[in-house]
Amino acid sequence: MNARLLFCFCACASLFWACSKDATTPSSSGGDDAGASSGSSGSSGSSGSSGSSGSSGSSGSSGSEGGAPKRVFVSSKSWNGNLGGVAGADQKCQELASSLGGTWRAWISTAAASVSERFTRSTGPYELLDGTTVAASFAALTSGTIGNAIDVDETKAKVTAAPRFAWTNTTPQGAAKSASDDCDGWTTATNTTATVGEIATVDAQWTANTSSFPACVSMQRLYCFEQ
Repeated sequence: MNARLLFCFCACASLFWACSKDATTPSSSGGDDAGASSGSSGSSGSSGSSGSSGSSGSSGSSGSEGGAPKRVFVSSKSWNGNLGGVAGADQKCQELASSLGGTWRAWISTAAASVSERFTRSTGPYELLDGTTVAASFAALTSGTIGNAIDVDETKAKVTAAPRFAWTNTTPQGAAKSASDDCDGWTTATNTTATVGEIATVDAQWTANTSSFPACVSMQRLYCFEQ
């Protein structure tokens, strides 16, 4: 009798322990699902961050604008030395270039306002309106010589007729050549003289002719440069 009771007691205890273990053990399937969900969420966040970074890097690499060609011409018209000052000379170039667009200035200097101070120093080439290269950059333009004579006007016509000079008072380096050879700051046509450039040349004479100093009453052209 006692042996039977002991057997029953042991069997019941074993069954109770097995049931308790099943109730307290977490589901491995649920844990795997949660881990997968968490991993998926983390992967998605990482992917989004990478995409945003790539887009930002792409938009940040744009080309330099400094290399765009700048256009150059010699004026078809001519004026005496009373140009209305440097501003008046710039305005004459701007008016001649009205159909071309852009901002234009005259290659002309005074002691107070030289070309090197007034011009945009482009790193790109300077070209005639027919596409011929005059200089590879502003540094080349002011090196002492140019690659081609500035002898095409704003209509793309080659200039062969007189006058064969342009008012400048500008050295090959873009500085004012003289404090006095500028028709009193390009405001007078009285019988004083001024420095000019010879249109057909490519050496320093293109901007500072050393053999001719026309009177301010004479009619000369202008070199016009896009900025």
